Amino acid sequence: MPYNSLRPVREKKGMTIAQVAGKTSISIRTLQSYESGERAISADDLRKLSRVLYASTTELLQPTVPPPPPPAPPPRPVEPAPVREAVPVTPAADLADRLPGDVRAEAEVHRPPSGRPSFGRPPSPRPPRPPREPFTPRPPGPSTAGQIDQIRNLGRRLGLDDSALVERIGASLESLDHTAARAAIAVLRKDMEESGTWQPRVQESPDQEAEYLAKLRDRRVPIDVVLINGERFQGLIESFTPYVVQLRDVQSGADVYVRKLAIAYYRTEGPAHDAQ
Repeated sequence: MPYNSLRPVREKKGMTIAQVAGKTSISIRTLQSYESGERAISADDLRKLSRVLYASTTELLQPTVPPPPPPAPPPRPVEPAPVREAVPVTPAADLADRLPGDVRAEAEVHRPPSGRPSFGRPPSPRPPRPPREPFTPRPPGPSTAGQIDQIRNLGRRLGLDDSALVERIGASLESLDHTAARAAIAVLRKDMEESGTWQPRVQESPDQEAEYLAKLRDRRVPIDVVLINGERFQGLIESFTPYVVQLRDVQSGADVYVRKLAIAYYRTEGPAHDAQ
């Protein structure tokens, strides 16, 4: 396809291809194809270019010789690769002999488990750890008020007065520390198990609780019931269900119905033994 004169006219007018594209709304890519001769200029674009460049259509379509292609850059010379000389490897044993006298006197050849020698000073042994101080247990603290109340409650259920209780545990309650109080509680609990004394607390089992309440009802043992809200009731058990306990007040003879879910705890007013 012959080249047109669009590029020489544009350069003569001192306009860039981007300026022409902005004034004619023709894309830069299309203008480049017009100037290179890849495409023929359409009639619509020819009128736009003639109006913007102030040139006639004949002047724009006048054939011209394409510009010579730019010269190709000269080939880049290929530099030869540097030749590296082979360095002989000196065995480790010979290397140790070549060390200076003062360095060789301090350095030693160590052979680790892998069998390969390594040069350097031997690792210094770690200093021995100092012996640990013997553990000294802390002295036990004083007994708590809860422990003393539990000891007295167990003694009361065993029928022991204060002097008998002191003789049984081997010390006065005021002199007991925390550890001695725990030991005293364990001794009194063991005495209750061996003597068959009923304990104020029963396991969370419906059968064992029913058996415990039935014994109190049949033997007419008065009990003290404390509710969660702090109310207290004292009386004899007349009947009970898995949910309600019926009590009869000893003094007034009135019946009181207590829901078991509202009971914090209950206990006998005095010691009760299976032998009675």
